[in-house]
Amino acid sequence: MSTHEFDPEILQDFITESGELLEQLEGDLVHLESTPEDPDLLNQIFRALHTIKGSASFLAMTNLVEIAHVAEGALNTARNGDIVIGSAEMDLLLAAIDVLKIQFDEITSGITDLTKADSQLIESLSVLADGSASAADTNKPCATATDSDADVQQHPDGRTILQLSLDSSKLDLIDLLTSDIGDSLKQIQSNLDQLENPETRESTIDALVEASEELIKTVDFFDISEIMILASQLGLAVGKLDSLSDEIIHQLSPRLAGLCLLLAEQTSHLEQQILISWDTSTILDRINQLLEGNIHEDAVLDVHADGFAALHTDGIKFGDLPETQSIPTNPTESALPSIEAPAQAQTSDASNTIKRTAIGQIEQTIRVEVGRLESLMNLVGELVLQKNRIGAIAEDIEKSNVDSELIEQISATTGTLDRVTGDIQMAVMRTRMQPLEKLFGKYPRLIRDLASKTEKKINLVIEGADTEVDKSVIEELGDPLVHLLRNSGDHGIEKPEDRIKAGKDETGTIKLIAGHAGSHVRVQIIDDGKGLDREVIGAKAIERGLVTEEQLSTMPDEEVFRFILEAGFSTAAQVSDLSGRGVGMDVVRTNIESKLKGELSIESETGKGTTLTITIPLTVAIMPAMMVAVADEVFAIPLSNITEIVRPEENQISEIGSDPVIHLRGQVYPLISAQEVFDTPESERTSESFVVVISHNQRMIGVRVSSVIGQQEIVIKPLDGVQREGPVSGATIRNDGSVSLIWDITKLMQYTKPTSLKRDYAATV
Repeated sequence: MSTHEFDPEILQDFITESGELLEQLEGDLVHLESTPEDPDLLNQIFRALHTIKGSASFLAMTNLVEIAHVAEGALNTARNGDIVIGSAEMDLLLAAIDVLKIQFDEITSGITDLTKADSQLIESLSVLADGSASAADTNKPCATATDSDADVQQHPDGRTILQLSLDSSKLDLIDLLTSDIGDSLKQIQSNLDQLENPETRESTIDALVEASEELIKTVDFFDISEIMILASQLGLAVGKLDSLSDEIIHQLSPRLAGLCLLLAEQTSHLEQQILISWDTSTILDRINQLLEGNIHEDAVLDVHADGFAALHTDGIKFGDLPETQSIPTNPTESALPSIEAPAQAQTSDASNTIKRTAIGQIEQTIRVEVGRLESLMNLVGELVLQKNRIGAIAEDIEKSNVDSELIEQISATTGTLDRVTGDIQMAVMRTRMQPLEKLFGKYPRLIRDLASKTEKKINLVIEGADTEVDKSVIEELGDPLVHLLRNSGDHGIEKPEDRIKAGKDETGTIKLIAGHAGSHVRVQIIDDGKGLDREVIGAKAIERGLVTEEQLSTMPDEEVFRFILEAGFSTAAQVSDLSGRGVGMDVVRTNIESKLKGELSIESETGKGTTLTITIPLTVAIMPAMMVAVADEVFAIPLSNITEIVRPEENQISEIGSDPVIHLRGQVYPLISAQEVFDTPESERTSESFVVVISHNQRMIGVRVSSVIGQQEIVIKPLDGVQREGPVSGATIRNDGSVSLIWDITKLMQYTKPTSLKRDYAATV
């Protein structure tokens, strides 16, 4: 069977749910290496891998099941205490995760012939799994039951009772897993009762398929053939219900309910390590005949038949034993197991309680396609634009000779619309928010591999992983963080012997810290390595013609360090497969400053370490801006980049050399004209009465504009396919319906000459 035979929705659910588990697995495994005997973490990893394997098994993904199974076996051996997960064992487990990731990419791409894991990897993991008898025997269907005749009892009612010998790994999770089985059976039984209604049959069958899949995954954990046979038959039957007639369904439904009764009874005694089984050949044969469209004339169920009646009709005595009988703790005792009605009712109540809790938890979250969120965000953007337009119209009405009472009503309505729109906007933005944990969870593995390749000892500390940002921000932030972490590990952290000589701990530390800073998110990468060397970076910058020696002498450290962000800039003595080509940091700057409209600052102290700080807005779709006029054209400036707006006196503006500057409270900033930047024709130019002071990456400049219109919340529209020169990053629609371009602050900064200005100004003082 190949994956194309399954419903696309089932495959998508598998990709989504198992993919999330796979992402979590990698981080958990790296954490396990430092705490190899943590039973909770071992169980968490084991169950995640087991869930992936169970789902893949249902979808007949043989190659995926193979690698997952041997990795699961190795973990099971560790859970039993027969091995301790060290570096070598972790290398094998992580290699297995890498294979699973490749296979998941193939599944996502529609490839059904999945990559097969290397035979040597399979063999090595199998050796780990063989560390104990219980791990080695997990594939034997009946290995969980003892073979002693004294532990097997055949009773007159047709039941067989066996004493099981479940290993500790199964006993550790038995409460949780039997509850899961009970939940699934309860849901299946409930939906079987609704099959008679043709109007809801389609949705009922979908629910049955989903519940039976969950049942099979959980039952597979115990690896007991008697239970798995019943669960598999149940799953097979519900998968074919949509092709059966009403008459067939009427005969089939009670028999499936009977299988649920048998499974519930078997599950209820697993905690006592007891297995109850029946001769189910007749009922299974009749179920298969019904699936083929055949009704056995001697086994027709009446209209009121339930699961108990179906079992009796098909030769299984179930549910009619005296209430005084009870299940023995030891099957060698003479008492027969009881399935009395009161016990069934008690189990049912418990299952109901568990089910209500589970349903309550499920209803708290819902999966939504990304496309729907994008569409909703676009609609909110349009709503914000119309809100701005209505606000402008209201202002115009207030200035007219309209009745004052009408003006008051319009003003109140406009205010309410503004508040409601803001609330809707915030609510929609929150639906797109995701924790940075989705990114940060990948980096422990990155640092572990890097430390291994560079023969260094590196400890990664993550803080603030629960900080939430817009989904689009996470997508663009991933690559920059990978580059920065690699640089910190490869260039920043020294080798153990060098750190010891410098009086440091032989293990270097890299901190990845995230947190909110107003309407922005700040992410810092802090290492305690050798730091950046101003002299080395400066010499390389002079060599490449980026700066003169004279200019370099007056530049602050922060600006010298920023040379490492230039394309092709590298101070590495030799190129490695990790870094040193100078092709990464310019990508970092492009993603952070151009795509995310953020800032990247660099602080470093030789011998002590480096701090890289990324400051980015929570979302890049809607933001507050200041609207300014440049001659007759109106532009939008991101409000987060504006430090102040002044109307300067004549004595505040001067020149240093040929460069205009503005003097503000003892500070001197470069000054440029927006009309010159945007090539306004001489005939259309006007006086520039205002200066907007803009800050970006610890630099500040003044930009002269004709007038300041006011603050407005803008919706960013990309300029796809539009050729426009100059520092422009997008467009927005103003209150009056006209279009305004948005300044690109990063490019605008390039119109100044800060190094020469600082040199000349230093000479004058």
